[in-house]
Amino acid sequence: MIRLSCREGAALAPLLKPFFSGGPHLPFAFLDGQMGEGWVDSRTAPRCCVVAVGDFCLLGGEPDRLDDPALLKNPPAPLVIPLSAQWEQAFTACRPDALPICRQQFEAPRISEGRVSREILARTSVPDGFSLAPLDARFFSFCRETPWAADFCSQFSSPEDFAARGLGQLVLFQGTPVAGASSYLIYRDGIEIQVETAPDFRRRGLATAAAASLMRRCFDRGLVPHWDAHNPPSAALAVKLGYTPGARYTAFLTDEILP
Repeated sequence: MIRLSCREGAALAPLLKPFFSGGPHLPFAFLDGQMGEGWVDSRTAPRCCVVAVGDFCLLGGEPDRLDDPALLKNPPAPLVIPLSAQWEQAFTACRPDALPICRQQFEAPRISEGRVSREILARTSVPDGFSLAPLDARFFSFCRETPWAADFCSQFSSPEDFAARGLGQLVLFQGTPVAGASSYLIYRDGIEIQVETAPDFRRRGLATAAAASLMRRCFDRGLVPHWDAHNPPSAALAVKLGYTPGARYTAFLTDEILP
């Protein structure tokens, strides 16, 4: 298989087409030349691809064209998404230990709707003693080094890279981040939201405030805040923020990365 950078990703759009009908937006981080890497059977006329973006590994095209079984036995990212029944069969044959996970894509609300605008505005307040702050260079190292917050900027190479391409909103307590929402992946016209709260500060509405604040910043910039839920609490928060449930799909977990 031939390795490709994300700058060469646009050529793989036909092989990732199953994602384009109401499914997750994950491939666009690669197709838009923003993040990730890929492997193809041919650079000029690809018929098979493996694409890694963040923690996700996408299997597209024709499985029998894969000439490197190691990409299935030891995938380049821990959450594997086969884009066809044939790919699922090929992958599970190589990795029968992989755990199937049901995920759900959500359709982002439209800020042009006055109701949504008012609802989001109403959810950006935090309790007394807490404050909101943008995720900037001051907090980049803290997030990278703190397990619960690591994915806020895990896909960015440096504080400068995040400042140039990323977007995040934190909730602070006594000057320290305790919750937040950030751009896990970036697309040409949007972001994939990552929301987390420190274990000792959960169930206080902090994640809601951080996510709503980030959504407002996205709308101000003309960006779409995409949401992909990996568990029921994430799905419930999406609905609370005005998202509409969309397609469900199965990913296979090959390593312990989820709470």
